[in-house]
Amino acid sequence: MEETSKVNIRRVVLRDNTFYGLCLSDLQSTNQNNFGNAQPFEFIKSVANEFKETFDKAGINFLEPVNINLLKPEQDVIYEIDSVTYFNLDFIQQRIYLNLPNKIICDFDEGGYDFVRSKLLEDNSIKQLTIVTATQGLASTNSNIQFVVMPFFGLMSCCSTNALTPDFPLQPNTPKQTDKILVPVHKPRPSRLLTLSKLWQSGMLDNADWSLTIDFENKKIPSDWFHSKNVSEHRHKRSLNQSQLVINFIEEHKQQIPKQLVGVPDDWRWCGAVSPDWIGRYNAYIGIDTHNNLDTRVLKDVCFYTEKTFKGFLINAPVYTIANAGFNKLLEQYGFYMPGDYDHLEGEDRIYAVIDSIQHNDWDSDKVANNYILANNKMFWVELITATLLEQI
Repeated sequence: MEETSKVNIRRVVLRDNTFYGLCLSDLQSTNQNNFGNAQPFEFIKSVANEFKETFDKAGINFLEPVNINLLKPEQDVIYEIDSVTYFNLDFIQQRIYLNLPNKIICDFDEGGYDFVRSKLLEDNSIKQLTIVTATQGLASTNSNIQFVVMPFFGLMSCCSTNALTPDFPLQPNTPKQTDKILVPVHKPRPSRLLTLSKLWQSGMLDNADWSLTIDFENKKIPSDWFHSKNVSEHRHKRSLNQSQLVINFIEEHKQQIPKQLVGVPDDWRWCGAVSPDWIGRYNAYIGIDTHNNLDTRVLKDVCFYTEKTFKGFLINAPVYTIANAGFNKLLEQYGFYMPGDYDHLEGEDRIYAVIDSIQHNDWDSDKVANNYILANNKMFWVELITATLLEQI
């Protein structure tokens, strides 16, 4: 039998082994400290052994970390660093890292936002850089910079749900033939407010479980799910006043906001988890994901895949997405069934098409059940992430 060729990966850290975000090596680590600055992903440690076994079988070998100031380049080693740590390097340290022969920058959380702001993607002097992210559509003028898109938030949702409900997954029930839908929203971004407003206008919100957080008191309390600056009225004033329809929607529902879903803890760390009470209860799940062209403060023309979409698969519901055009295509490549014919659309046209598709119940219950089985299978995520990585390194 032919021996699997080894891929050696070594993490680059600051002095005293300091780092700020997650790297590929953390996926096989049970060290709680590795997740201190990326709490939504801490649940992934529950599959560390599965990752280690899969990485070993694939010939991926993780070496001891190296201090950026003590680094002596090795030709047969790929050097990884998380994006937060990279942007904490000084200019000279960044050039030392970028001059390495093979390198990976991991950005699981922010979807490439810091890369675009830094102009790193326009640096044509960089050789052989791979950016591992959850975002499709990031582009560089440098052909030596490549992107690997991985469904980390899908795994995070699966693991956090299992941590919340240890006997998950439960036996899936056929989604009920009703017009009950689930629309989870936290921050009041323009696309999310517009979607809720259109559902309200169509009468569908009356038969929906939905959530929305706006801090009208503008308390701006750090790490407070209901009162952080991320949900303050002041921060989202333009979004709240984007149209008369949205203004009317907010005015009508202001006394209910913050409006939360029942079934998961209020702690923000559980934002990826779903309640077992949601399984088979909904005729549709609408995921309104980040980095949407309707939203002015985020990246344009990209598809950022987060728990906002993947949670729908975990509850055995038909999943519909409010996102940029082409968003569903990658999900289908992963093996998920996406009902409806609207993936060529975006903006208000996509919202109208999703509403129409839900009203026509145009989904296949067996394929929806297969989504549930895939999404709740931890090894599906582990093997998918490993295979995707191996295709690019």
